[in-house]
Amino acid sequence: MPPIVAGGLKRKAEVTAGNTRNLMDDRVSSARAALEAAESRVKDDEAIHLILPDPDVPRSRRLASFSDSERTLYVQGPERVALVGANGSGKTTLLEHVVYGKQPLQGSAHAELFTQRCGYLPQRLDDLNESHSAVQNIQAVAPSMTAGEIRNQLARLLLRGESVNRPVSTLSGGERFRVSLAKLLFAEPVADILILDEPTNNLDMATVSQLVQALKSYRGALLVVSHDYNFLNQLELDSVIELDLPQNGGVLSQRAEL
Repeated sequence: MPPIVAGGLKRKAEVTAGNTRNLMDDRVSSARAALEAAESRVKDDEAIHLILPDPDVPRSRRLASFSDSERTLYVQGPERVALVGANGSGKTTLLEHVVYGKQPLQGSAHAELFTQRCGYLPQRLDDLNESHSAVQNIQAVAPSMTAGEIRNQLARLLLRGESVNRPVSTLSGGERFRVSLAKLLFAEPVADILILDEPTNNLDMATVSQLVQALKSYRGALLVVSHDYNFLNQLELDSVIELDLPQNGGVLSQRAEL
């Protein structure tokens, strides 16, 4: 082959190879952009998007009080308050005292609730009817909602498909937690205050993040007992009430942050 012909073929091959590389680079860039867009949609689908009724609690309205021998501290309006203290200080007992009227620990603080519209999420999640489905458990507290509306709301809490129709006894721990949360959030009439006792126990990080999203949609008062300070900080607290051990007098103190 004459050198001039060989050189022309070489140049043509180089141009063709360059064009092919540019085309492949463009395709890789397009595929990467499509993948990122798909991942973004999946992440969005895995986020909780709730639209909840507003209990319209005036900022001046007192909803609960906590008292020791020297002081009384109040939860009022749409405040977000954490109740903290060492193990054995009686935090759960104090919540059961304010919600159910049980006796507080000897030497501990006392509490009082000033509204009947209170939602309570206990540690044990024992507020569900095990033989009923998620839809049936919600219907029991929200009679005005249709089954379709309940399924739509449960889907916003990432409970979808046949899981909402199975007995809750067959659901996973995370699914059961979301049913309990739905029962709390969708109850009629809407609660003025939600009281949560260690709600992040045994939850993975993704479910904790979803819980934060759900609670940020709620516009009433929040009273939360938790040892998970990262979770509490995400709730953007208005104040923190600390309960001392009964042997130390069970006294209360209040501060602006953890």
